[in-house]
Amino acid sequence: MTYAEWLPTAIPMSEKGTATYYVTAQVGRETVELLVDTGAGYATLNRNLINKLKQAGDARHIGEIEGILANGE
Repeated sequence: MTYAEWLPTAIPMSEKGTATYYVTAQVGRETVELLVDTGAGYATLNRNLINKLKQAGDARHIGEIEGILANGE
């Protein structure tokens, strides 16, 4: 392992309310905000991002699911 591989790295997060945190990332050619997974069984992407990724050929639809959030909604 090189020195750079074990150095701690700070990644800025922003809080969007209801105790959800996001980081800015690059997915394909898009700069996006990603939800920091705090233990959920699934991660979600909003429809706008999915559409952009599909148009760029970086994603494809494989199915849909419904779930209940931690706040009961």
